[in-house]
Amino acid sequence: MTTFSKVAPIYGYLVCLTAIIASFIALNMLVNALFNWQDPLHASDYTVYSPRDLSSFEAYKLDANSASPASAASDTKIATTYTLTDEQLKTAYAAAKDNKITAVRFNAKRNITNAVIILIFSAVLFGSHWRWVNKQRDAVA
Repeated sequence: MTTFSKVAPIYGYLVCLTAIIASFIALNMLVNALFNWQDPLHASDYTVYSPRDLSSFEAYKLDANSASPASAASDTKIATTYTLTDEQLKTAYAAAKDNKITAVRFNAKRNITNAVIILIFSAVLFGSHWRWVNKQRDAVA
């Protein structure tokens, strides 16, 4: 038995194992992306797009009022009253909500595309190496 005939099956099985592991990782990425696509306002991976709670207008209003410069100012001499009307807050809420939905859906589409490409590549890699290992095994036998 030559060195090649000893190493070839090991190489083939390792490539198949790597393809299986890559498939599991891609499936996880795909499932997460599908959940984020379905409910972009509650996507936990993308909270950086809006520091405020966008689950409802009331929650957004509460966050906006509690984070006003008047409440954050440490020097009372420079603290000013900072309040927005409900109309202004509704406009800001709609813009922030649309921005987050757009950003999360874009990232979800990108992750879905990446996961599908990895799954296809893994399947091709696994199938070709599995057949190759079987041919090597049959040639030795």
